[in-house]
Amino acid sequence: MYNEFIPKLFFDKIVSEYLSPLLKSNGFTKGRGNNWTRTNGDIFSRITIQKSKSRVEKEVSFRFYLHICPDGIQNTKVIIDNKAMDWIFNEQSYAIEFEDVLSKERKVFKFNNHGWLGWYVIFRENACDQLLNDELKVDFENYILPVVDKINTLDIYNNVKTKMNTYPKKDIHLGIYDFLFET
Repeated sequence: MYNEFIPKLFFDKIVSEYLSPLLKSNGFTKGRGNNWTRTNGDIFSRITIQKSKSRVEKEVSFRFYLHICPDGIQNTKVIIDNKAMDWIFNEQSYAIEFEDVLSKERKVFKFNNHGWLGWYVIFRENACDQLLNDELKVDFENYILPVVDKINTLDIYNNVKTKMNTYPKKDIHLGIYDFLFET
């Protein structure tokens, strides 16, 4: 009898053995669910994992979101249609899909090799190490964490938020990494 590959278990292993220790070593604190938070200079950041609600048990898809805001905004509530909403709905908060953080070069590589940008997919055991080493580690250590580290003042935050929100989104465009490190 052989052990059946269960993608959810590998996802849990990635979170507990790679992401949590990496984020903790970079000053993030684990919150509820799959959320990590940190204050860096004047800026508060939250990294969230969104797992797909796939009905296919042989596959787990997930992606990351980064929410950043001036420190203090995370303690506020926003009222929308008479309902108290989380701080991420505050107009001073900036929600970033992780593919928008990557460099244009990295996006082109991912698109040409996988046909997708933002989702990581666990679907067969022999591809799991490749996903961790060639995708997650490269994206987090070379792009995502350097960008989060660099956005540490209100001036940088406002500049990124203003410039990146006005940049025309067509196909594969410049990422925040390009804006911060190559301009």
